[in-house]
Amino acid sequence: MKINKIHIQNFKGFEDEKFHFNPKMTVLIGDNGSGKTTILEALSFVLGTFFLGVDGVSSRSLQQSEKRRVALSPDNIEVQLPFSISVQHSLAGQDFSWKRSTDKKHGSSTSRKDAQKLIDMAKAYTDRVRDKDVEPDDLPLIAYYGTGRLAREKHEKLVYAKKGSRLDGYYIALDPTICKKRFLSWFRTFEDSKLKFNKDDALYIAFTNAITSMVPSWNKLHFSWELDDMLGQLNNEEWMPFSDLSDGFQNVVRLAADIAYRAVTLNPHLGEKAVLETEGVVLIDELDMHLHPTWQKNVIADLKKTFPNIQFIITTHSPFIVQSLKADEVLNLGENNLSSDPESLSLEENTLFMGIKD
Repeated sequence: MKINKIHIQNFKGFEDEKFHFNPKMTVLIGDNGSGKTTILEALSFVLGTFFLGVDGVSSRSLQQSEKRRVALSPDNIEVQLPFSISVQHSLAGQDFSWKRSTDKKHGSSTSRKDAQKLIDMAKAYTDRVRDKDVEPDDLPLIAYYGTGRLAREKHEKLVYAKKGSRLDGYYIALDPTICKKRFLSWFRTFEDSKLKFNKDDALYIAFTNAITSMVPSWNKLHFSWELDDMLGQLNNEEWMPFSDLSDGFQNVVRLAADIAYRAVTLNPHLGEKAVLETEGVVLIDELDMHLHPTWQKNVIADLKKTFPNIQFIITTHSPFIVQSLKADEVLNLGENNLSSDPESLSLEENTLFMGIKD
C-alpha cells in the first residue's frame, strides 16, 4: 500500500487542504500547531478503513472532537460540515480513489460506499489467510507510532507467545503507543523454540537483522531468561538489557522491533526476507524524539535501508533530519519553499528553511 494524495475537509484544524506524498519517504515540518500530527491522524483514519474488512481487527473511527469547530462568537461554537477525507492510493498493483464523509453534526458514522472496493479486498485477504489450500498473499503492513510510544509500561513477566494468526500483525496497529510486551514475548518464544527444537530461524534472522541494522552499536541479540529481557551485544562485546537503554535508544529499538515483528507476523512465508519485502505505510510522529543529533543525521537512511518497501510519513522538528533529505521528501507546512535538496544545504540554511530565526 502506498498513499499518493489526501484531501482533508473540516478535520480538526484543517478547513480544506490537499497533500501529496513521496512513495518512499515524506517528512512533515512546520511550527507547533501547523497541523503535522493532524495529517498523521487523518492518514490513520484513512488506513483504518482497510480494517473494516479484516475480521477481528479494530478500525479507526472518526471522533466527535475531530470534526472542525469554529467559534463564531465567544458563546457560539459550531461544527463545520461536511467532514470529508478523500484519498488516492495503491495496493497490490491496483489504484484506489475514494472518500469517507458525513454531514451530520453528531456521531462517528461516516459514509464508506466509495471505499467498498478496498474493504472487499481486505475481506478477501482475510478469507485466503484462513484457507490452507491457497498460496499466501503478501499482506500490507500498517502502523502508527505517536509521541506516547516511549511511555513507561509496568513490567509484567513475559509469557510464551501463543501460536496465532497472521492477522495478529494488525493488532492495535493504529494505536499510537507501542506495547513492547508483544514483540518481546514473540522474540522470547521464537529464540527458545530455535534453541530447544531447532526451529527454522529465518524469521528470527529477519527480526534481529532489522534491529541491528537500525542500531549500529548492537551486533547481536539474545533473550535473557534471568533478566526477562532482550539483550543487545555492544561493540565492546558487553551485553546491554533493553530496559536499561536510554530513551533515545529505546525510541529506535521499539520502532525497529515493532515494525519487524509486524512484518514477520503478517508475511511469514517470505522467510528471511519478510522485513525487506513487506510493503505498507508507517506513520511516525516526532521521529527525532530523544535522539542525539548524530543519530538524527542517519536515522532516515537507516529506515530506508532496513525497511526498503515501506512508505514512511514522519514528522520532525530536527534540522539534522531535514538535512538528510531530498526536496521531494519534505512537506513544509510553513511558508518557505525549497530551491534545492536539503542534503546539499548547510545546517544553517536548513534551519532558516524550517522557519527558525534568531
